[in-house]
Amino acid sequence: MVSNDLGNGAKNKLGIDLKVKTPKQVFGSLSEFAERWFPERQLYFRSNGEVHFLALSTRIQISLVLVFLAALTWVTVTSANFLMRDALLAGKEAKIQDMTASYGSLENEMSVLRADILTRAQELEERQRYLHQLIDQDPELSPAQLLPEMDDQAVEEGEMLQKESSLRIAPRPLFAGLISTAKAATLPGLMPSESTDQLRRRLALLNASQVDFAGRFRDLTRRRMERINEQIAPTKLKIDDLLALWSGNLQGVGGPFIPADGAQPSLALEADDPFLLLHEDWEKLQASYAALQSFPAGIPADDYYLSSRYGSRIDPFTKKRAKHYALDLAGWPGTPIRAGASGKVVKAGKWGAYGTMIEIDHGNGFRTRYGHMRKLTVKRGETVTTGQQIGEMGSTGRASSTHLHYEVWFAGKTRDPLPFIKVSDNVLKIQRRTKASH
Repeated sequence: MVSNDLGNGAKNKLGIDLKVKTPKQVFGSLSEFAERWFPERQLYFRSNGEVHFLALSTRIQISLVLVFLAALTWVTVTSANFLMRDALLAGKEAKIQDMTASYGSLENEMSVLRADILTRAQELEERQRYLHQLIDQDPELSPAQLLPEMDDQAVEEGEMLQKESSLRIAPRPLFAGLISTAKAATLPGLMPSESTDQLRRRLALLNASQVDFAGRFRDLTRRRMERINEQIAPTKLKIDDLLALWSGNLQGVGGPFIPADGAQPSLALEADDPFLLLHEDWEKLQASYAALQSFPAGIPADDYYLSSRYGSRIDPFTKKRAKHYALDLAGWPGTPIRAGASGKVVKAGKWGAYGTMIEIDHGNGFRTRYGHMRKLTVKRGETVTTGQQIGEMGSTGRASSTHLHYEVWFAGKTRDPLPFIKVSDNVLKIQRRTKASH
């Protein structure tokens, strides 16, 4: 059994004394410790010649020490918290600086991207405006001629967008607000959340649509020039012959977009750029139409029959073979004679073997002469139009009977007038359409 005499201690099974102190003993030990380390002290001080002292008891000293330790603890904890907070704030500030730098870099990248998108949008809009100018100023052009082949199976977004753009010649409403929509990083019909990558893809598709349209437009332009060459082929003239002497000016319609500051456009203009090629061919076609205004396609007499052709013939007076560089159109005296094309009367009156004659300068290397007339209705220096009456058929000069001696000159040389009469219908149609468009 274990002894209950706790005050005297007890031994455990190993023989070690286990001394358990009572509360009174513990309190006594603490009192001894306090009195040993904090004995009562007296503080002496002199005042007005008298000595005074202040007694500091053990309890007061312990209280002062506890207050001091509490203050020291508070200062330590506060300082530690302050240092930790300062370190935390420094870390947050560094993180904010890093985030700010990253944001600035991202913002710069976005600014460059937006500038690139805006530039592309401007170029596409300028291209589109140019294409519509060509279409609007070309009375002979039918938009249906420029439609691509439609595939009913083409349901992919890119294919549909490209075909839709081509079908409507890159529709005007889509481009009307292209710059503002590029600034907002959206296009009509797209969700506001659409990414810039998607926007650039749409712009790329529109660019491809324009390039495709320009290619088809150029092919059509070249076919139309070939058709003109076919229509005037009987005269042995070609468009290039007419343009070699043409010195007129076209009304400007712009051209492929080139930045005013001289910077290279992002949609680079190479030597084989389809828009440059289209611009060159389209201007050549318009110049051809303008040059054809001087082409003497009008029928010079209201009523006639062919009495002598251009070339070699038997002279009616000498009965010898001779050269005849004109066309003789016989008819009744007084038959109206009309100008083959618009121009200026440079000769009018008696002119040797021609008799009463008129010569008209149509410009672009073309001149016509009308001889043997009995009466003139215009004077030298007057401007006449195609089909305008300039006189009456007669037999003045070296003529055996009533007829019109009709000559056509080009580049200082005579040409057979009969082919010009044969192609008159086709050329007159072109002349009328060209005048109507202006």
